Amino acid sequence: MKEGASTAMTAQAQSIDAIAAADPRRAARPASDAAALAGARFIDLVTFRRDGTPVGTPVLFVADAGRLLVRTASDAGKLKRLAHTAIVEIAPSDSRGRRLGAAAPGTARVLGPGALAPMLARLHARYRIAGPVATLVRRLRGQQDVVIEITLDAPGLLRPSLEPSAQVPQPAILAS
Repeated sequence: MKEGASTAMTAQAQSIDAIAAADPRRAARPASDAAALAGARFIDLVTFRRDGTPVGTPVLFVADAGRLLVRTASDAGKLKRLAHTAIVEIAPSDSRGRRLGAAAPGTARVLGPGALAPMLARLHARYRIAGPVATLVRRLRGQQDVVIEITLDAPGLLRPSLEPSAQVPQPAILAS
């Protein structure tokens, strides 16, 4: 490519960025971040080690009444990290954990076994192939599932209910 054409394309890209930045409709970024989180296929769930080091994991999730529900294995590292620090960060991501939007702070807790069956039904309904396949693989490996509830610290980031199905009950927290 010639140098003149490259310079012209760079100038055009910069002018488009300047127009976009000056557009008052784009100033309300939190709404688009909320929409990105609500419409994401995966979220990057970031938990923190004892020394404060963040550890991100892409996970499937379902939204339910202003909270996110995540299924994980009972021996997963994220559960060990949540045992000492309930603070998490979530962001929309792809299946490899590459973030597709801004992160939002939240608080996580482990729900009791009564939340598993309703959560799995919703997870399988949302992810018609990946959900049941992951459940089958976990069962073949003999893994026990646990449900993590994530409540976002920023109110209104998620719509009250993203799916029309019945809400998952909120059982007592597992005793540690």
